[in-house]
Amino acid sequence: MKSLSRWILLLALAPGVPAAEPFADPAPPKFKELADQAAPVPQPFDRLTHHTNPQPLNNAARTSDWPRFLGPDDDASSPETHLLHEFPKTGPTLLWEVKKGEGYTSPAIAGGFAVIFHAIDGKEVIEALDAESGRRFWIHKYPILYKDRYGFANGPRGSPVITDGRVITVCVTCMMTCLDLKTGRLVWQRDLEKEFNVPQDFFGHGGSPLTLDGKVIVNVGGKDLPVPDDDTHARMTALAQPGLCVGAFDLKTGKLAWSVKDEWGASYASPVRTMMHGREVAAIYAGGEGKPATGGLLLLDPKNGTVLSRYPWRADEYIQAIGTSPVVIPGKNRAFISTAYPKGRPLGGVMLEFNDKFRG
Repeated sequence: MKSLSRWILLLALAPGVPAAEPFADPAPPKFKELADQAAPVPQPFDRLTHHTNPQPLNNAARTSDWPRFLGPDDDASSPETHLLHEFPKTGPTLLWEVKKGEGYTSPAIAGGFAVIFHAIDGKEVIEALDAESGRRFWIHKYPILYKDRYGFANGPRGSPVITDGRVITVCVTCMMTCLDLKTGRLVWQRDLEKEFNVPQDFFGHGGSPLTLDGKVIVNVGGKDLPVPDDDTHARMTALAQPGLCVGAFDLKTGKLAWSVKDEWGASYASPVRTMMHGREVAAIYAGGEGKPATGGLLLLDPKNGTVLSRYPWRADEYIQAIGTSPVVIPGKNRAFISTAYPKGRPLGGVMLEFNDKFRG
């Protein structure tokens, strides 16, 4: 039994653990009711290089959008079929390329739009390109003040998300922006860093948001106290205070819909949507900077933020960052989480199995 428990653990949590103390929304954003407008004609621009035009697809080809970091089903798989089984020896044909600025993000692709997110000359830049030609429909940018503590890129880490005709981004300083997909018009914007005392952590904010049922779910990692950068003791004290760990924001208005308060901070892993025992679940591997380090797997009801399960799983080293999203095994009600830190002595991974009450 001991050897089995190393791989499959049954959680002993009370069923239906209520959501933590709700937050009063400190700064509901002003939002714009936008009339529907056609997308502008995409135009060439100075960072675009055109190589050749695309060829028609196989008539039997089944294509798919890729609207967020881990794909349409949050599992890094594509349902596309009847495509090439292997690339030619020279590789796939290059149609176009665009020079990007700083950042560690992937594009979001939906409805013929390819949205990229990066930083150029002290500004974070969101651009919507034509997926076939690379020409630009629109560009939106705003200034940021961020310098990476370890000398890596100063641009965003979380990839954009396309949902219901909107583009959602959460930048390296935790500025969350909602734009109209067709036109790039601003719908609403929130400075989560200021509103919820979000610390910079090791590499700024990194996870991509999860959008479900008209809500934007973010592993915010806020604290009850402001987190100073220049006083080590005060910083560690503030990091240990529970704050807005996870928040759901209304897609249309940006207002806080529900909240989960916890001392676990924000990881660099993106939340994922899954099904367990016939119900929709948001799985979040949370955990930011802290001494001692804390964090683990949260399973939440995406409708109201109810905490279904909370499983601590974090190495105790100070310098570490979680970057792997939970991997849920379809039909098995199991989730796998893992971490690579610290170097040379990784904590490894754990497979968790949940019964219909989310307890063992």
